[in-house]
Amino acid sequence: MKSLLLSIGACLLLFSCAKEPQTTPAYSGETRLLDCFSRIGIQTIKGGNQDSLIIIIPDNMPSQYDVAGKQLEFDAEIRANTLAPNFPDPSIDASTLYQGRVSNVREKAQ
Repeated sequence: MKSLLLSIGACLLLFSCAKEPQTTPAYSGETRLLDCFSRIGIQTIKGGNQDSLIIIIPDNMPSQYDVAGKQLEFDAEIRANTLAPNFPDPSIDASTLYQGRVSNVREKAQ
């Protein structure tokens, strides 16, 4: 009985110290220039629903990705957009705009 408890304890210790597996990024999308904000946004989908196209305006985009046309994978904490556009852009639906803090940004493997 004692050896069984020691074995169980060793297994628990081993699993609790094991490195966490790499998680799948929450978002993937393409960067695009938002002229009306003079900023780069990332066009992506929300919640895995192909019909929920959104644009995230990052607070902290890494400089190497701050150009239009990059295919990215990333995590983000998004919130409602509070930025005012420099001029109206009828091609962008304001209800699809979000701001966000991005992390784990990397180019998507082709």
